[in-house]
Amino acid sequence: MKSIAKNFLGIDLLNVKVAKEKEIERELSPAEELTLYENEIKELRINPQNLNEDAKYRNKLAKEKEVGDYPNRGWEMVQTVNSKILARKKA
Repeated sequence: MKSIAKNFLGIDLLNVKVAKEKEIERELSPAEELTLYENEIKELRINPQNLNEDAKYRNKLAKEKEVGDYPNRGWEMVQTVNSKILARKKA
């Protein structure tokens, strides 16, 4: 998940984790870490301008039932992330 976020969404989840641990002054449990990552990715979906503006692709993280005609509109299905599909389209 970390490499997908870095390569396709332009965020470094390790930096997000380290910042959160500094904020709360302790290490995150595995469950807290996963929740943090999921929230960070969800935030990108809600606020697409947080994506790299200079990126070659636009990215979306969507539920399977939402992607029906994405391929017909130029979207490429890249990866499944926590039961959601990461789709990208040339910018």
